[in-house]
Formats: sequence, structure tokens, C-alpha cells
Amino acid sequence: MDITTSPHLIQAALRAVTLGQSNHPAIPPLAIPPCSIAISREAGALGSSVGQEVAARLGWHLYDQELVKRVGALMGLREAQVVSVDERPTNWVREFFEGLTSRPGVSSLAYGHSLAKVLRRLGSVGKTVFVGRGAPHVLPMASTLRVRLVAPRAFRIITLQRTLGLTASAAERWMDETDQVRARFVRENCGCDLADPSRYDLVINVARFPIQEVADMILKGVKALEQQLPETPRPAGRVSAYFDDRPSEQT
Repeated sequence: MDITTSPHLIQAALRAVTLGQSNHPAIPPLAIPPCSIAISREAGALGSSVGQEVAARLGWHLYDQELVKRVGALMGLREAQVVSVDERPTNWVREFFEGLTSRPGVSSLAYGHSLAKVLRRLGSVGKTVFVGRGAPHVLPMASTLRVRLVAPRAFRIITLQRTLGLTASAAERWMDETDQVRARFVRENCGCDLADPSRYDLVINVARFPIQEVADMILKGVKALEQQLPETPRPAGRVSAYFDDRPSEQT
């Protein structure tokens, strides 16, 4: 086997499995689930605040940091054990060779696979709001309102200074590093450009509008999307039932 190319082969195979993008003719089309909202955000563009406002107004469940807990539960790990790879890019060569050993740890390959599985399962239930973690690029386009929140650098730096208690220079560094890490995570796990506006239904500059008005735009968008969907019954059972047989948390 050519070791220099094998990580790329592994990457392609895992991406196909993770995203469920196989075009095999034997796989039947799935029924369209109820609508969900998937929010992508620049660092400091109020993604969590907008997500909370939208979820509260709709009475839908919000998955932001809770997604990390869900993935940890699915993998039988503590939340702290998966935080280190949350929205982090993959070093494919390093993880390929580490996978040949018995060294303990959380692989970002395994995290990406489990994250996509959790996203698809929650998305199949619908009536949920997701913030970040590649959700706009994993969930089915037909039933997902895909939103990108952006803002000028100065606005985002001030927001991060206030929310994280950082100096202006530290906030700017954190912002740039976070944007780069998230972009690489989506590129490596979803195979797309996080900042490509054509991948979203709405791109909103949050510096121009209060959070309530941003939420209004998103609510109008999801209402229009819901009107386009055929009537489909809600999936039976609780979302939490999917996790009832998860491995017990490690001690």
C-alpha cells in the first residue's frame, strides 16, 4: 500500500459514509422530515444568541453545545473528552497511523462520523435549531433552512471582548483562529467551503439588525420552507429513545 496516498483514500471513504452521499441505485429515497434550522456563524456573529431566540419563539429544541454532549453519549465518553475535537480539523496522516496502534484518545475522524450520525437522527425528527458543527451541510437540504450569520470584523471583536472578557487584540486572535478552525473542520468533514453563500438560504449581517429582527427573518424563511414541503407524519417515538441504548459513561 502506498502510505503517502492512503490517508486521502481513507478521507474520501469516510466522507462518503459520514455524509451519506452515496449515489448507489439500490438505496431508496428517504421521506422528507419536518423542517429544521441549521445556523452557521462567523466567530462573534451572535450565533448562539440568535439560535436561542429562534428556538424560544418557535418552541423548538436548540442544539448548540448540547450536540457535544449527545456525541459524547453516543461514543460512551465524557463531554470533556470530545470537546478537544469539537469543530476541529483532522490531521489525516497522524490519525491514520494512530489508528494502527492501541493509543487511547478521541479521534476527530470518529467524532465527525458520530456527529453526522447524531445530526441526521435529530434532523429526522425535525422542529430543531442547530448552531454550527457543519449542520447546514449534513442535514437534508429539502427540509433544512440553512442560515449563515456574518458581521464586520470590528463588530465581532467588540462582541467577543464583551462575551469572553478579552482584550481587543486577544479577541481578534481568537476570532481569526476560530474562523480558520471551523472552516477547516467543515472542509475536511463535509467537503465544502463554509463561507460559500450559495450553500445557504439566508445570509444575514447581524450588525445591521437587532437579534429579534434577525429571528423574524429566519422565522419567515422557515415558514416559507414548511409551505413547500408535502404533509408527512412525524416520526414515532422520542428523540431521546435513540440514545437509550448508548454505552455507559466512562469513569
